[in-house]
Amino acid sequence: MVYVFGKDENGSDFERVIVKKIIPQTIVVSALSGGDLPLDTNTTYIFRIANAGKDSSFRIAATDDRGYIVYTSLGLVDIKSGEYADIEVVLNPGKNNEAIGTKDVVKLTATPSGGFEVYAEAEGTVVRKRGAIFAGSLITTGATVNDNGEVYIWGFRGSGQQGNGKLTVSSSAKPAKVESLANIVQLTGGAYHLIALDANGDVWGWGQSGYGETGCKPNTGIYVTTPCKVLSDIVQVAAGEYFTIALSNDGKVYTFGHNLYGQLGNGASKNSQTPVLVDLNGEKARLVGGAYEGAFAVTTEGHLWAWGDNEASGLGFKGTNYGVQKIIRTPTRIESLDQYASQIVYIAGGNGWGEALLGDGRVVGWGLQASLGRGTTKTSLSSPDPVVILDNVKSLFARYVGSIALSNDGIVYTWGQTGGSAFKTIYGETPAPHNVTGTVAEIGGGKEHIFYKTEEGDLFGVGYNDLYKLNLNKAGTTIDWTGSKIGF
Repeated sequence: MVYVFGKDENGSDFERVIVKKIIPQTIVVSALSGGDLPLDTNTTYIFRIANAGKDSSFRIAATDDRGYIVYTSLGLVDIKSGEYADIEVVLNPGKNNEAIGTKDVVKLTATPSGGFEVYAEAEGTVVRKRGAIFAGSLITTGATVNDNGEVYIWGFRGSGQQGNGKLTVSSSAKPAKVESLANIVQLTGGAYHLIALDANGDVWGWGQSGYGETGCKPNTGIYVTTPCKVLSDIVQVAAGEYFTIALSNDGKVYTFGHNLYGQLGNGASKNSQTPVLVDLNGEKARLVGGAYEGAFAVTTEGHLWAWGDNEASGLGFKGTNYGVQKIIRTPTRIESLDQYASQIVYIAGGNGWGEALLGDGRVVGWGLQASLGRGTTKTSLSSPDPVVILDNVKSLFARYVGSIALSNDGIVYTWGQTGGSAFKTIYGETPAPHNVTGTVAEIGGGKEHIFYKTEEGDLFGVGYNDLYKLNLNKAGTTIDWTGSKIGF
């Protein structure tokens, strides 16, 4: 017997999710009593997902009884209040072709990728509504997406970041909407460029593009002042410092921008303004992630691939010392992480290290120990061997020198390097909880700051407040916990 049930956010009973087994010309619905329903591999099943809340856009994943992900929705699934959607799941064997179990084998969960708040929850089922804090490497610019899918920008806007046709907008000016964008579901970018993904699967780029990182032809000099459409049929975007990664609906990976350190994964060193197709040895990707000067791709075949700068073993291979580049110009499989690949729901990294969030709530990391919360400040310690950093985690944001995590019980943790800038304020040598204002629903941030958003929709910032990116009244100060509320 396979079904999922529970209660919604108001404590009301959540509609049961019935599993149907598809047989040619016949649909057999599992009985609600009378024993187990054997589930076969390479067979399609349908989960009926009911929305007990308000109109929302969902990302959905299914895991087997060992925690291996056997399905993820590549795009958003729109379900109106009181309605439902049927999600097709094709079961495949897990690691080493182990047999799939037979009882309650598939549980629905949500991929905690940046930009989706928990709205309602049922046993085995998490649904998320649209809305996205910026999750990337912006240095002095603030950015977010409201629940209507509109993008707002504030702070430094001297490289076309405002996106409304002007090269420069005063850093002290109020946050302003990017007028040409709508229905945005994910927002990321690098040091001075922004990338947005809309609900139709279109990718838009703007800001500084000296290396081609926006994917657009500059309007003036090296700057793109109005978002241009770069790609279509895309389901996820990610970014490094000066390059961009995009995942298509059919599992293809594209990169564009800076390539000095092999970030584009095409075996060359020349930068590219136009998207480059990355060869993953014929495999299809289901998830991508950006590091400082490198990239990751998780495939449906259950493998993890990486390319770019592997200093301090940050890509998962034995590398050089921290501060000494080790370039890998084509995607290379990280065999030491095969044990986790099928479970990864988020992956990213920083300068000399990487991290992944697993479907069971564990965070694993590799590379520079000082960035992984291992109780040291020494940058001479690094290892490609993965370690478990934290468990019971719902969402993760990893960037540059450290990480922020939101636990399933609503606690915010951070860890990472503590030297320089405001990093001592943001991070610690080991994962540590922080006081926050309200109930946190989303986390994100940039290179030297972090954001968190509450269930009430309030946005708070912690870190170095250069050029008004965290506090619209004071610049050049460090914002400590619980953070400064960013007004609109």
